[in-house]
Amino acid sequence: MSSAATMQKWINGHAFPGVWTLDESNSANFLRGPQDAVVVAADPDTKDRNQQAWSELERAFANETLAEHFRFGILDGAYWASTLSNWGIHQYDLPRVIVFKGNEPDLYWEDADELRVGSLAQGLNLILTGRLEPRKRRDNVVLNRLANNLYYPIRHFVSQSSLHLIGSLLTLLVLLLVVTRCIYETCGLIFIDDNGVDTEEQIEKIRAIAAAERRKKKQQ
Repeated sequence: MSSAATMQKWINGHAFPGVWTLDESNSANFLRGPQDAVVVAADPDTKDRNQQAWSELERAFANETLAEHFRFGILDGAYWASTLSNWGIHQYDLPRVIVFKGNEPDLYWEDADELRVGSLAQGLNLILTGRLEPRKRRDNVVLNRLANNLYYPIRHFVSQSSLHLIGSLLTLLVLLLVVTRCIYETCGLIFIDDNGVDTEEQIEKIRAIAAAERRKKKQQ
């Protein structure tokens, strides 16, 4: 290999040292490099999670073995929400990790359980050791879209809304009690009014019968 080719290979392999903020200006070159590209999609508005994403990326880059095989970047998951949805990643799931295979752009790794921001280094080691299999982009487009519309919203609801679900059930219960009480009181008023009418009519009939009896006695 010539010195120029060697130099170019070195440049390509070290074009993105450290952790990079990705946008339209550099994302294409970032993904085309010889190393696999680790991309964390984070929401800048959630500062704690965003900071966690940066910390985990920096920790992974500090690992020499990982730094040799991967390049590391973070992008605005809210801004890229539409694009990320094609990969089965929703804004409410952020931060999330997706790894693109540098020399085979059709392959990628994405796993909500094994490849997580909170244990990024462990997930990347699974990729290096072959224990986490890559996916094919073209084979998963339809499946990912189905997952976007069905699985992920359900999973998010289940994982995020336990307290919300309890609160909703309690609210519904209170509402049912209020409606039941209103119906009961309304029906009670109707029954009371009806009973009052019946009682007055009976009293009037009794009075009329008594008056008729008195008249008969007087006539006798």
